[in-house]
Amino acid sequence: MAVAIAGSAGKASAANILFVSDVDTDNNIPGVLTAEGHTVTVVTNDYDAATDTNAALTGDLDGYHAVFWSATGSGSGALHDASTITALEAYVSAGGMVFVTGYDSVDSPDDPNLFAFVGGTGVRDVPSAPGPVAMVDNVLTTGVVDIRGVTPTGGFSDRDALTGLAADTVAVVASSAVATETQWSLRTLGRGL
Repeated sequence: MAVAIAGSAGKASAANILFVSDVDTDNNIPGVLTAEGHTVTVVTNDYDAATDTNAALTGDLDGYHAVFWSATGSGSGALHDASTITALEAYVSAGGMVFVTGYDSVDSPDDPNLFAFVGGTGVRDVPSAPGPVAMVDNVLTTGVVDIRGVTPTGGFSDRDALTGLAADTVAVVASSAVATETQWSLRTLGRGL
């Protein structure tokens, strides 16, 4: 599952980015961002299974241009408390950008707080392989490199998909066998994109 919830469109420039991993996954992302000239603060093992919260994500995010969140829960999916989502919604509504990825991030178990945050109305575990990136021009498809029409490959075979989208959400990558399932989405929220 890859989702972007953005505060402003446009080409990337050097930014102050917060990378948060619920456990210690997707830890290749900070290196890529740093190599592109961004300053990256890395927080791993941030998920508290007793409270379903993320201390870094409920803290002060004002100093960051973007948040990259590997939302894997305790390592194979989990629920995320409403306080984490509320803090991220406030951050995005004020112009921040959030990118959510992670193994079993919205399903297994169903995480209604998280799938609503990323613009979904329902979820499915283990959908078919992803189809090509939609031929739409937005910050996710053409923000740095034009990836329209490219089919994502690699990663886990146990993917998640949104089965319905909120009105403010665009399907960026659908499942190859079920066009109404979305594996990558872009949601507009507040002042965000």
